[in-house]
Amino acid sequence: SESVMKLEEDNQHATGESLKENIENPAFVNTIPLREDQVQNAVKFLSHPKVKGSPVIYRRSFLEKKGLTKEEIDEAFRRVP
Repeated sequence: SESVMKLEEDNQHATGESLKENIENPAFVNTIPLREDQVQNAVKFLSHPKVKGSPVIYRRSFLEKKGLTKEEIDEAFRRVP
């Protein structure tokens, strides 16, 4: 019975059913919470007049070096008008 369950599990992975469930289930989207203080600091940085004129690649690189995750950086960019 254990090997049958394993075969069914492997079959689900092969057909992509479990992957589809994970994509459709919001509980699996971004399981790491954003650090709001880091996002707010990034928003302040991105809102600075001198920083606004610099290329996006440099701004993203700076924030990555400061330890922000891609998700935190994306959120900061979303919040800056």
